[in-house]
Amino acid sequence: MEYTRAYTEEFLSAYRKLEKIRNDDSSRYSAFRKKHASLFELVRTTRNTLTHDIVKGDYPYLVSKGLLDSLNHLLYLMTVKSSELMNKREHLITAKKEDRLGDLLRIMQEKGLSYLPMLSTKETVNAVVSSKSLLAILNDGAFDPELPAGDLLTYFELENPWEAYRFCAANTYATNAKDIFENASNKKKCHLIFVTEHGLPEERLLGILTPWDVFSLNEE
Repeated sequence: MEYTRAYTEEFLSAYRKLEKIRNDDSSRYSAFRKKHASLFELVRTTRNTLTHDIVKGDYPYLVSKGLLDSLNHLLYLMTVKSSELMNKREHLITAKKEDRLGDLLRIMQEKGLSYLPMLSTKETVNAVVSSKSLLAILNDGAFDPELPAGDLLTYFELENPWEAYRFCAANTYATNAKDIFENASNKKKCHLIFVTEHGLPEERLLGILTPWDVFSLNEE
């Protein structure tokens, strides 16, 4: 494993960023410190030794790339925002009220999609066409492939018996979005988080977070 002065200088710079988080957001710092106690202790003692135990004007030892990478990854986990992980609006396939049910079902089957957000002309989320909502229409005998989705909006409402959807601001920490997915509402799991500028439903959709987007973050 390589140990260099450059890695040591980068480590100390990264540690200053960690200290800034501690000063600016102590509760967030404490939560991560509790979860990653051994790494926090290692980087703390390393930094103190490098800073206070100078030998003949030089560091007592040098830092490895492995330790630097671990600290940088920790900082990433603490600071990554929803806007950095979301599936951006320009890459999403969406639906409109005038789209026919048969066309929407075909698109979902061909693309392997479970959800199609239904957007207004102002790009706000009005409803969600989901696999479960289409199944409910089929079970109720109301499915007509030529019928516009807008004629059955009650099946696609954001508040429905099958699924939960939530909104968050673009600058929401990804770990906070993870908490939204983990905290069920009325025994329903949250399946999608819609990202808008301030987390308001009346704002233009910027992107979508799925559970995979946030749970795939490697926290080890």
